[in-house]
Amino acid sequence: MYAKSLTAPELSQHIDDLVQFVATALHGRRVKLLTCDKFPSYVDRTFVATIRAKHGIEMIVSPPYMPEKHPHVEGAHSRIQKLIRKMLL
Repeated sequence: MYAKSLTAPELSQHIDDLVQFVATALHGRRVKLLTCDKFPSYVDRTFVATIRAKHGIEMIVSPPYMPEKHPHVEGAHSRIQKLIRKMLL
């Protein structure tokens, strides 16, 4: 599932889908934490606060241009790129 735009309603729908998927696929587990960069849909803090309160999610926003502050995301990107390269060869 890829974002087609950077609107807050689309972000909300993606988070709803993620929460539902995790609960179904992982037998009732829930999303507790999201780490993300700060793109425009996060600017409306009241909307994001409503989404977080609805699901009980803590959101950590990483500072721009500092990949060392979010090594888990960078590691995931690296692993995904390696898998894609293997599949394409």
